[in-house]
Amino acid sequence: MTTEANSGKSKFEKAEQILEDFETSIGLPPNKMSISLLDEAQELLALSREDRERLTCEECAEAALTLSQYAAHISRACQREEQRMVFAEDESDRIIAPFITNVSAYGKWEKRLSLLANNKEAQSFESMRKEAQAKYKRLLYFSQRVDKVADAYRNLSIIKKRG
Repeated sequence: MTTEANSGKSKFEKAEQILEDFETSIGLPPNKMSISLLDEAQELLALSREDRERLTCEECAEAALTLSQYAAHISRACQREEQRMVFAEDESDRIIAPFITNVSAYGKWEKRLSLLANNKEAQSFESMRKEAQAKYKRLLYFSQRVDKVADAYRNLSIIKKRG
């Protein structure tokens, strides 16, 4: 790993620690998902229709709670990736900012790309941003899907209770 990449990683780790300290200060527990929650959520997401039909209304309500907790963990991880994207973009912009007026390109985006192509440190942050963006989009989609399944279990619980 290059010195620039190590420097970027070190800066990111400091920013991560600031976030950890902030979350602790407002009373959030560490974002460590228990293996049992993960196993239970995966099992619930894989249930067949026949298995779901056999669940009682209480079991459906518990399933909704479990999946909501799982979605919350995923959402928190998603927010971490979003923070990572912003951090990496801000750092790469900070690195190339002094040179942006020296580049003759049409717009800001083209100037940015041109400068990124010639700066290894900025490239390492841009790579970090792209990786975080891919993870962010996937986590966002997955947390929303899990939340929708939790809603379905909530609704199933209500229907079974009435019926």
